[in-house]
Amino acid sequence: MNQRADWRERWDGLAKSTGTTCRGIVTSAAMNISHVAIKRAFDDMKEGITHGSFFKVLEPYKDFDANLIEEVNQVRRYRNWVAHGRRTEQPAAVNPTTAYGPLKRFLNHLGA
Repeated sequence: MNQRADWRERWDGLAKSTGTTCRGIVTSAAMNISHVAIKRAFDDMKEGITHGSFFKVLEPYKDFDANLIEEVNQVRRYRNWVAHGRRTEQPAAVNPTTAYGPLKRFLNHLGA
């Protein structure tokens, strides 16, 4: 397997597990909410998670731990650069082993 395929396979596994975990947390949190505006916000968040807008999922957490969110965003930017054919300037490189740390800390923060 070439390096690009290996990276995509590992990232996609992490992203899928992160997305599934996030979606589950959001769904269970939204079950007992009756306020229309808050329910809509949860629906929008689930939609973002389901359709791959990981940036939108991360944005609200910047106030909690900006450094961690920046590390996760660095992983996201590099993953997107690799997955979309390396057409733009290369962002800071991240290997799957290095990516695991910030993604795992983010999941721990979510309570996963």
